[in-house]
Amino acid sequence: MNRNLPVPVRDETVPYLQKRKRRENRSAFSKYFLILLAVILLACMVLCAGKFGLFSFLGGAGDETTTGDSTETTTGETTTDLYEFDYEKLSDGALAILPCDLSAWTVGKHYDNQTHYDIEAVSPQPLEGVGGDTVTVLVINTHPYEGYSAAEAYEYIDGSYVNSGTRESSVVAVAEAFIESLANRGIQAEYVELSVTSGRGSYAAAYEALEEALAEYPDVRYVVDIHRDILLDDNGNMLRPVTAGEAGTMAQMRLVIGTDADGAPYEDWETGAAASLALAEKLAASYPSLLMPTEISRSRLNQHLPVTVLTAEIGTCGNSVEEAIRTAQAFGEVFAASVTAK
Repeated sequence: MNRNLPVPVRDETVPYLQKRKRRENRSAFSKYFLILLAVILLACMVLCAGKFGLFSFLGGAGDETTTGDSTETTTGETTTDLYEFDYEKLSDGALAILPCDLSAWTVGKHYDNQTHYDIEAVSPQPLEGVGGDTVTVLVINTHPYEGYSAAEAYEYIDGSYVNSGTRESSVVAVAEAFIESLANRGIQAEYVELSVTSGRGSYAAAYEALEEALAEYPDVRYVVDIHRDILLDDNGNMLRPVTAGEAGTMAQMRLVIGTDADGAPYEDWETGAAASLALAEKLAASYPSLLMPTEISRSRLNQHLPVTVLTAEIGTCGNSVEEAIRTAQAFGEVFAASVTAK
């Protein structure tokens, strides 16, 4: 047989031909796999060289890197540092002013309910829109003597709760910051002066002053009563609820809803509660770590006036007035957005 001529494919030759074809396929696959592997290794080398400056001699030295001492920050204070406290620096006989996070998110509840009422049954209702050149908001401090601690204070003597003799370090300054925040957003507010030096009779005096102001400003739709709280732990240490903000540390705040649980007449307290709940939702959405659980009080807190009355506690006596002012500015921002006429 002339082996230079084509040979017909017979059945017995098929296995040989198929077997050879598989070897050829494996050989081609191996070549492609090795090429792909080489490309991947080359890419990894280039990435590592760029990251670690292995080829920096080609274009000069790379930028120096830092190892944790960068000054870049969004709040000016890390969360870890914000809540640290050194008990060893306390003076003999002194108690601590402890920074803490009491936000509703952290403590895991929306309400601090001091009544038997089911607050979950009250549906939040949007606040009525206001605006224009007339006064539509009154701001008052039913307890204008409530003061704040010095900015760097970290201790206090048991029973010495801060009451201030100056406007600059009291809730009055916080109310003024709130009014300014409203004015910057087109909401006209008026401060109602109240000369009381203790809690005795303060709500009656505030009610009378507000009635007079409502007669003078007939377009008023809201009254905002600003307080600060006193909070202690089981050991008597004063709590300073704070959160980090872009402009600095902020005092945490809460809204307080009045009811008729103590027997004083306030038949439609749910209407006022619905407004407070709506505002609390807005605050929590804008500043999630700012708002402490909303308090449901047994007292009506002058919220039975013929306009919507909102009671706010901004910080405690453990906070500084600067922290409270930053919060008042944020509170004003959210309140203004909630009541600006659409």
